[in-house]
Amino acid sequence: MRWLPVLTVLVVTGATLVALDTPVVDVLRYLGYLGWAVLVPGTLVYRSLRRTPHSLVDDLAFGAATGLPLEVVVSSLASATGTRGLLWLWPLLVAVPFAAVPRLRRHWRATDYPHRATLGWSWAVAAVVLALFGYVAVAFLAPNQPVPTTGTRAYFIDQLYLLSLVAEAKHHFPLQSPQLAGESLLYHWFSFTHLGTASTISGVDAPVVLFRLGLPAMCSGAILLVAVAGWRIFARPWVGFTAAALTFAVGEVIAGSYAITPLGGITAYMIWASQSMVYGLLYLIPLVVVIVDRLRGGLPDAPLGPAAWVLLVVFASGSTGAKSTSVPVLLCGIALVALVELVRRRPTRTTWLIAGILLLAQVFGVAVLYRFETLGLRISPLELFDWFLVPVRNRPLWKDIAVEGFALGAYAIFMLSRLAGIPVLAWLRRRAWGPVEWFLLGGFTGGALATLLIGHPAWSQNYFIRSGWVCGALLSALGLAALVERYRLAPRTVAVVTVGSAAVAVGVALIMWRTGGAAGGRSYRAFLPIYRPALLIAVAGVLACAALLVAGRRHPRLRGVAALTALLLALAAGVPGLAWDAYLNPNARDYYHQQVSPDQAAAARWVRAHSDPDDLLATNARCLVAAPGTCRGLSFWLSAYAERRVLLEGWGYTARGNADSTATGLPVGATPFWDADLSAANDAAIYAPTPENLAALGRRGVRWIVVDRRIGRESARLSMLAPLRFEQGPIAVYQLS
Repeated sequence: MRWLPVLTVLVVTGATLVALDTPVVDVLRYLGYLGWAVLVPGTLVYRSLRRTPHSLVDDLAFGAATGLPLEVVVSSLASATGTRGLLWLWPLLVAVPFAAVPRLRRHWRATDYPHRATLGWSWAVAAVVLALFGYVAVAFLAPNQPVPTTGTRAYFIDQLYLLSLVAEAKHHFPLQSPQLAGESLLYHWFSFTHLGTASTISGVDAPVVLFRLGLPAMCSGAILLVAVAGWRIFARPWVGFTAAALTFAVGEVIAGSYAITPLGGITAYMIWASQSMVYGLLYLIPLVVVIVDRLRGGLPDAPLGPAAWVLLVVFASGSTGAKSTSVPVLLCGIALVALVELVRRRPTRTTWLIAGILLLAQVFGVAVLYRFETLGLRISPLELFDWFLVPVRNRPLWKDIAVEGFALGAYAIFMLSRLAGIPVLAWLRRRAWGPVEWFLLGGFTGGALATLLIGHPAWSQNYFIRSGWVCGALLSALGLAALVERYRLAPRTVAVVTVGSAAVAVGVALIMWRTGGAAGGRSYRAFLPIYRPALLIAVAGVLACAALLVAGRRHPRLRGVAALTALLLALAAGVPGLAWDAYLNPNARDYYHQQVSPDQAAAARWVRAHSDPDDLLATNARCLVAAPGTCRGLSFWLSAYAERRVLLEGWGYTARGNADSTATGLPVGATPFWDADLSAANDAAIYAPTPENLAALGRRGVRWIVVDRRIGRESARLSMLAPLRFEQGPIAVYQLS
């Protein structure tokens, strides 16, 4: 019975993947890779570092997380030394010493843990995993074939870009922008190294890893880590589960979905659109736990011990390359702790040491990984709302303030209702807040303020609040627990009120949809789909609470139920959010896509099969829209499916491309390519080839030319100077000698 929740998740996930035409052998190979190359070495190292055992689920969750930075280091070294073929053996570097050294050998055995996950907690966490997997299956897995074979498919542009980065990480180090050979990849690339390594070790095709297997595994790991983190930090298992539910199962408050707008979302759309986000959580959540352990001098029921400093350095350094917004929000959290200590005149060395480690990790990321590039980020307060609001000239200042205030209020309802437990916690424990509470509050607040004060041409400022969200969710969950403890409410009462609150949220959503409450518009009307359901839920809450207060005077058992109802109505108001988004925006609907045909994929994969990973490609397919006078440099399909670098494909997502977009105000990729000579040389080799310009391309490393004849037909002379090696539909592939 103990393992039934885990087995249920595995069976449901595996059956769904197989139903979506994922080969059974690929599923098994990927599970084998996770166990052999992530879980085993990571768990052994984690057990050797943590002092006091807590529970098996703690060892496995944080052990798997520890395996990820180890994998990045080993994979990068293997790529740099040309030994990627031996990468599947890397866990032996850990397994052999732990088998040979007597002091380490004991870490292979599960000890008598002082804590054990209850069956109810396990089923509850499994339910969150399955709920999120259901959303991912409908919104992302089902609409996307890993490789288009049954017709032209529309792929979200970012997914093709991410697939090209997985291919780049699979074959090269240091990484470059695969669409612009020679351009350094100034990006958080650790997640792509993970997926590329998974493909290399498991033998599963990279598109299958990206579009089928990698995301469910990372999502399950993130949910489990949040659930265990809440348990470890507050010694209350259900705080962890509640925080996981508030993060991964409850969405934003709105009639419909605004997930693909600048308002964004925490989980809807983003969980699949940016897989580096969920991968970054696999570093950030353990980092939060380790910081709390150091702030307290040990976690409440199983201190990590002095080696926690080692874990702190590992996860802080890894976080900078896993997701660039992780360490900055935690720096805000530790800065708030330091400020509170200074105000109270009780500064501690530990706080400043943690701050120093985080700061050094951030400097490492900024200097080494991003080379001081801003990547399009700039100070631009409330830019999130510009997409909705109509610019009006000569409007009185008070009206501008009123409109922005209306938008800000809508954003607070939309995004923050799930965090209603924080003010409850502040009210109940206003005199008992310690460094942990201040740290979590600062982490979330820093992320929220950064999102509202910073701008980016692709709305990437939203990642700050997403990175800080876990801190807020943990505090909010603790607020709910504190309220339940204050009134000594029975678990059955909490369950009934929770189900009722979720039912109210679903009912309100359906009423709004059927009565036109989801209709918006421009300017202030854009935010009415947020205010309308919130108002209806508030009315229902007032009526329910009034009735419960009256009943509580006659029935003492009902005391506190009114307060619980009010809080749970706020926490559960976004329960329909993921379902709405899956229904309305599977694969982001028709927004921001590139069409890829079976002919294009077949040509790219033929090149992959017949070329060397170091071969360079040239192509005329570099615009997202091939129309006269229109070119957005966001074409990524060739580098994605060929797994080869391209001399010039898409430039919009490079550091220079983002900077140009910010400077000009043009959409990402709409700015002209800055190297006119390279562009001319590339095009001349296709449309006006000569032995000289083909030789010049060859000296740059180009070995293959891929022509998409829908964009422009190559010169007839090209076949005289370079043999035509592949032709299917409008795609032709030539080989340079």
